[in-house]
Amino acid sequence: MSQKKNTEKKPKYSAPKLLRYGSVRELTQAVTATMGMDGGVGVSNMVMNCVTAAPYIEEHRHLLTDGTQEQFRKAIFASVKPGDVVLDLGAGSGLHSFFACQAGARKVYAIEFEPVIDLARAAAAKNGFSQKIEFLEGLSTDLELPEKVDVIITNTGYLNVLRYLPDARRRFLKPGGRLVPGSVTNAFVPVCANSAYADCVESWSGKVFGFDFSDFRLHAVHTPYYNQFSEGEFVAEPQDAPAIDYSRDLPKIFHWKLEFTAKRTDLIHGILGWYTFHLGGGAAFSTKPPLAYSPYIWSQYFFPLERPLPVREGEKISVSIDMCPEGREQEPVWKWELRVGGQPVQSSSNFHTAALRIEH
Repeated sequence: MSQKKNTEKKPKYSAPKLLRYGSVRELTQAVTATMGMDGGVGVSNMVMNCVTAAPYIEEHRHLLTDGTQEQFRKAIFASVKPGDVVLDLGAGSGLHSFFACQAGARKVYAIEFEPVIDLARAAAAKNGFSQKIEFLEGLSTDLELPEKVDVIITNTGYLNVLRYLPDARRRFLKPGGRLVPGSVTNAFVPVCANSAYADCVESWSGKVFGFDFSDFRLHAVHTPYYNQFSEGEFVAEPQDAPAIDYSRDLPKIFHWKLEFTAKRTDLIHGILGWYTFHLGGGAAFSTKPPLAYSPYIWSQYFFPLERPLPVREGEKISVSIDMCPEGREQEPVWKWELRVGGQPVQSSSNFHTAALRIEH
């Protein structure tokens, strides 16, 4: 007896989504602590000295109240003209869209991936902006707009701006359109950071409960850390790397070489970095120490050396930093090198800490 072939089509698989209380991605971030570790945006866990996944409500509470928004408000009012069409890239709570409407925008497209979009939409209705703001849920790279825009506004953190703004500029911005921010500048300085180095690196040198975990130290020296530091830890005067201009096509890998002169005799534990967003209209905000904004959102990044290096006052310090935004999870690939005088170069990279396995 022949069997009848089942020709019934199977339903197309669609990824599950928690429609009311959050996304599956957000749940996985909370479980695995893989939120973007780039020095902001993300709520900083002061105990763990890292950036962890936190409730988006708490994140936006800090963003609304830490002072950065006054800088964005100034820049938006300087950039948005009456009748403009605006894209708010990573709209979050919707605040920047509201500023754009107040500045005279005819239409605002507010793109947001996270579930906060539902609250932003409700806030827009409550504040009388529903007719001007169109909320679009998803990643900007997966979406299309019905028209080109005059201004793009974004405040999604250093790394996400590098990842998403270039594509949005190419596809959505009118010729001669304006960007907020227009550029970003990275700054670096060698530091004597006894406390951070002891916590992050040397803590692996001793025994814990009588057990030797010293192999973890090899991993630790190839890991960037995100926390707050002080100007008193600077061994030299900070230097700015060339600004990254968002209006231009960006390289796949950024490479910065800087030369410093030690301002005192000390011990160098690593390189400290931060960034400054140039928003336009004379507005800017920076994560430079001492941090002027919420430590729960913003931080500096610390690149440790394999071993601390002594330096004498007046001695030359050479620093090389490579950064590839397309890293693993939401973290870029960093490579950092430092040389004091004629000593051998110390080189580290978080590429070495990637959990890669080769099957034989």
